[in-house]
Amino acid sequence: MNILNKGKPRHKHMNPRRQWRKLLTALTVAISMAVAPAAMADMNGYDISNWQCGIDTATVPADFVIVGTTWGSGGVYGGCMSNGVNTDANRQLAGAVNSGKETGVYHYARGGNPETEARFFVDNVRGYIRKSVLILDWEAQDNAAWGDKQWPRRWAREVKRLTGVNPIIYTMDSGYWQVAGMETELNCGIWIAQYATNMVTGYQTAPWNIGARGEVMRQYTSNGSLSGWSGRLDLNKFRGDRAAWRKYANPDDKGAASLPNVRPTTQP
Repeated sequence: MNILNKGKPRHKHMNPRRQWRKLLTALTVAISMAVAPAAMADMNGYDISNWQCGIDTATVPADFVIVGTTWGSGGVYGGCMSNGVNTDANRQLAGAVNSGKETGVYHYARGGNPETEARFFVDNVRGYIRKSVLILDWEAQDNAAWGDKQWPRRWAREVKRLTGVNPIIYTMDSGYWQVAGMETELNCGIWIAQYATNMVTGYQTAPWNIGARGEVMRQYTSNGSLSGWSGRLDLNKFRGDRAAWRKYANPDDKGAASLPNVRPTTQP
């Protein structure tokens, strides 16, 4: 401390060069804040199958709707499914599209020949290719190939060969080890199912464990309750916006969102 200057006023003339640097820094920060991209908005949606026959996808709130279209390679019946095909899928998808929602279509693996099941799926969803996200439902029930890590890879490669689109792979968290690595090997997004509880819930802002697997989407309940449908639904959070969704549906899409935003209200 300089004792001789104690009590005397000190002149605070700023060096002109220093003052210029300070102004330039402030201007740079202001510009960067003005042009910084907005945070990517996640989307809420539900998935349905042949067991939600008659659901009005136009009125049940969602950003996206994913519809189960095929099972195995035929010969499966139940609900509104006939010979492995969901006969209500076109109506379910039309309601979603006409109300401005994004869409996805999925194939339930039965564990037969993966290339045969891939072709069966593609043949039945040709009208939705590059419009809807293509998805494999890989889980243990009714799946003779459960535990075979090569099965979903072979299926995905065949779908890519036939359509030019990399599918998303759905599995429960406990089965992730079977599809781990497909993100980098085949550029497939991963959709993880994991539930914190079995309590009835609406859309959640931050589902339990979301992002733990680096997944693009998380299914956090099969006991979801939404207005417009009296039954329970699988609820999902997609970790991206409409442009990101459309890139999964069609890698050549430029991401221009022309459909109206029908974002649902988060429910407690």
